[in-house]
Amino acid sequence: MTTAQLLLIHYSSFVTVVSFVNLIRLDYWWIRVWDFPHLQVAMLALIGLLAWLVLGRNVQWPVLLLPVGLVAASLYKGWLILSLHASAQERGALRTPKDGSTSR
Repeated sequence: MTTAQLLLIHYSSFVTVVSFVNLIRLDYWWIRVWDFPHLQVAMLALIGLLAWLVLGRNVQWPVLLLPVGLVAASLYKGWLILSLHASAQERGALRTPKDGSTSR
């Protein structure tokens, strides 16, 4: 195995674990810190998938689970991003009357 493939294995493992570590119900800072960077972790997963397309040749069976983990991570983070966006869009902003007066 080349150095690039080993780096890709470690990268993919890290991104996959980070994507799902917030499902653990412990209030340690190193777990809770991963609650909010959904977009960033999703982008890291997609970059990892792109790297697997370029560099992932001639790998054995257990290592092939890593791209599957990246796909699962990107789908999960995408679902979280869309659900957060939908809930924020549902709340929306309060409208003010056209004359500019506020009712208090």
